[in-house]
Amino acid sequence: ESLNAGQSFAARIEADAELPEALWQRVTGLFGQPRELLLGRSRSAEYGRVRAVASASLALNPASGSASPGRLVLWCLSDLALLDDFGQPTLHPAPGHFGLDRGRTDWENTFLRFRHFASWNAWRQAYDLQCQVIRRGSVITLIDIEPPLSAAEHARIAAGVGLHPEQGLGWVSV
Repeated sequence: ESLNAGQSFAARIEADAELPEALWQRVTGLFGQPRELLLGRSRSAEYGRVRAVASASLALNPASGSASPGRLVLWCLSDLALLDDFGQPTLHPAPGHFGLDRGRTDWENTFLRFRHFASWNAWRQAYDLQCQVIRRGSVITLIDIEPPLSAAEHARIAAGVGLHPEQGLGWVSV
């Protein structure tokens, strides 16, 4: 129904590389200084007043000084839509879904929740096909990741995995 005062949330704004630099600067310029925004309904009743503060990077990937060697823990910050080797939707994450050619899933330390939905396509005035996803908040633990992740592998995973990144899916914290 409503959010409590004082809550904090993090979001990110992304764009394709083909976006003209002038347009990107115009969008990010809106958040150059902390600014007040009015969101949602009931703004006249003092609901929806928020303060937006830009940050060059979100601290969602803390240093893993206490992590076990050969162990990789992924926290789903958004829903994940994954495909198996045959191009079919799967709810069974494996290292290959994250671009890794080594390791295996540690099911005892993995916590998954699922949901399904069908997005409304306003152009066709109909629902799209149903999508099966691993829900945000799920934790995927991979083990036997030797050698440890390279900086390029870490960046590739943190940039998003799976299908429908244009809908905000596939964002994980490593």
